Amino acid sequence: MMSTISNEQLIARLSKKLLRYHRHLGLNHQQYVLLHTFIQYDDIETIEDITGFKEDKIIAMLEEMMNAGLIDLNEDNEVDLEHLYNRLERVEKDMTPLRELLVQEYKKYYDHPDKKYFGHIELIPMTKGIGVRLQDGTMMSLKHVRELSKELLIFAQSTTEEDLKQMNLRFRKEKEQGKEKK
Repeated sequence: MMSTISNEQLIARLSKKLLRYHRHLGLNHQQYVLLHTFIQYDDIETIEDITGFKEDKIIAMLEEMMNAGLIDLNEDNEVDLEHLYNRLERVEKDMTPLRELLVQEYKKYYDHPDKKYFGHIELIPMTKGIGVRLQDGTMMSLKHVRELSKELLIFAQSTTEEDLKQMNLRFRKEKEQGKEKK
């Protein structure tokens, strides 16, 4: 995704996500101000002027954020904006209710049937219970697993065998129509 957008677009999206999710990422106000300034400017004197922090404090704060795994440096020894953007994307995904994520991804699937959607998961037998692994190979967050279990219970309690038969017929017809379009 990052290769298809300009640096200006990345900075704009990153700034917006950073403002929205910095607290969920684990940043305090000073760290947010510093990181936001770093995204916008690359001159240390300008960063000192905007933040009011001296260079040694700036370096100490950046090291603290790196040690906490909040940021990473790229090959030019600058804050890796793509890494930060991807972290914020994960935070945003985790903060979004599972039902909303599924609806968004399901709509994308119907707009682009060649793409996989969030609903493609793998159920993994665990020592205790069943885990849920996402298509990207990561485990679904516990928050989303809990939401999923509640939604599954609601579905199981409100659906009949006849409802399932009708759904299966509809899905089979949709699948056949999709094959005919290819």
